[in-house]
Amino acid sequence: MNPALPKLVAFDLDGTLLNSWKEIGDRTVTAIKSLRARGATIVIASGRRHASTTKYATQLGLGPNDVVISYNGAMCRTLSGTPIAHRPVSLDYAQEIVAITTERSLHLNAYVDDDLYVKRLSKWTDLYYIRTGSRSIAVGDMRGWIARAPTKLLIIDHPRNISRLESEFVDRYRGKLYVTRTDDEYLEFMNLDANKGSGLATVAREIGVKQSETMCFGDNYNDLPMLRWAGRPVLMANARPDLLTEFTDIAPDCEEDGVGQYIEHLIQP
Repeated sequence: MNPALPKLVAFDLDGTLLNSWKEIGDRTVTAIKSLRARGATIVIASGRRHASTTKYATQLGLGPNDVVISYNGAMCRTLSGTPIAHRPVSLDYAQEIVAITTERSLHLNAYVDDDLYVKRLSKWTDLYYIRTGSRSIAVGDMRGWIARAPTKLLIIDHPRNISRLESEFVDRYRGKLYVTRTDDEYLEFMNLDANKGSGLATVAREIGVKQSETMCFGDNYNDLPMLRWAGRPVLMANARPDLLTEFTDIAPDCEEDGVGQYIEHLIQP
């Protein structure tokens, strides 16, 4: 392996590997496979549940023993499902959030055992399915249903409401939970130690790679812990505008196979 190349490279999905059609361009697939052929370990690091990342991992040529970081770092598993790490939301906090969102009639996704549960099917479950391919299981009143610690919880609402809710819940659970916006309509709740940065660190330790030998690509707020931890962070040109001031290494837009373009220049002799 070229010593100038990273030994471990992590990729966010939405807005990074995936374009607006939720596809990985051929140019990017070819470039990542070339990087892998040169000895780099390739990891997907997504906010999605494990099951909805696997088709993309397979497309990139990952094998059953390769690791996927899912749920924004709350879960690390091999592609075949072997657990590496799991950092769920404590049941007490989960029940509290379920009670608050139920009282306010807010839509809540609860992820337990890599399945997605909701109170009822709605326009928000339709939106989430269109974006991620994840089907929701309706269970009725979740206050009496949730009895096990979920991997994460996710509020879906109008962007104008999410901004207000983000401020409220970040303050409410400061020092207790990791609360972050992952899309204009999404507000996520996770274990305080669960984020893409801790997930990448876990994988690096697992395979014996130094922090300085890692690289990652991301575009959104939930990618920040990973971008700040990686030895070489790369931000997408289509990233949140306020993130562009923090990072200097910028890949082209995801709509232009930006990851593929960047890697092509990286591996050029």
